[in-house]
Formats: sequence, C-alpha cells, structure tokens
Amino acid sequence: MCGIYLKKLEDAIIATNDIVQIYEFLFLAVDMNVIGFDRERFERIIRESINPKLMCYCMGFVPGTNIESMI
Repeated sequence: MCGIYLKKLEDAIIATNDIVQIYEFLFLAVDMNVIGFDRERFERIIRESINPKLMCYCMGFVPGTNIESMI
C-alpha cells in the first residue's frame, strides 16, 4: 500500500518540473533510505537536465550515485 503513495508522491514532485526540488527529493529519499524509491528515475532526470551544479551535488552528496553515468 505504501508503494502506491510513494509513486504518487514521486510523480507529483516530478510534475513540478522544478529541478532543484527534484534533486532535494532524491537527496532526502536516499538519505532516509526510503524503501521502494525509484532512485534511477530521479538520477536520470538530473542527468537529462544537464545542470552541472546539481549533477555535481549528486556525485558529492548523494551516496551511491552512479558517477560514471552522471559524468
């Protein structure tokens, strides 16, 4: 049941198109070890944004970020 709500929350965050809030959600979900969080989806959005600052933040502050793909 919780997975349904998490997916809806992820969709809502992404729907804002606010790349900073998307990064913040990624950061907090990873930091809090949220089970069922679609991390790859959020990392892909950050990569596709081609925002060097947020990409660097992911590599430096979000443990487990796929650095090779982020570069």
